[in-house]
Amino acid sequence: MMLFADDPDSTSLFDEEEDLDDLVDVSETKEIPAVKSARAQTEMLGHDVISDQLLHMFSTGRMPHGLVFAGPSGVGKSTMAFRLARFLLSQAKREDTGPSLFGEASPLPDPVQAKDLSVEPSHPVFSQVASGGHPDLLTVERMSDDKTGRLKGSV
Repeated sequence: MMLFADDPDSTSLFDEEEDLDDLVDVSETKEIPAVKSARAQTEMLGHDVISDQLLHMFSTGRMPHGLVFAGPSGVGKSTMAFRLARFLLSQAKREDTGPSLFGEASPLPDPVQAKDLSVEPSHPVFSQVASGGHPDLLTVERMSDDKTGRLKGSV
């Protein structure tokens, strides 16, 4: 049965006096959780191969001086970058393993025994990175336009 507002013979789906709030118990509806920013994400899906490669490079002491995270919007580039940053910042300081200026080369440090790049949310580095307050992490992000509230097109 179809009801049209223009049809005077049609009956209303709701009583005119019936309050719509009575139809749905608002206390029973579940709120949709807010999406965490890339800084605070604890999970990373679909990038296991890249994570394993980055972990292997770090544990063997062959981490490059720079990385480029490229791809379509929404695939997790920022999430991966912050995940890697948290991991690197959470590791104990490792001594330089280059040759000594006046003697034999320093011994290689013990390889890292981490199983993945995750850092527990209870770790101090996690909260510092999530809040943007880690002293050793500098990020350059797009500003938002005060008039429109949208992100600007360039850094």
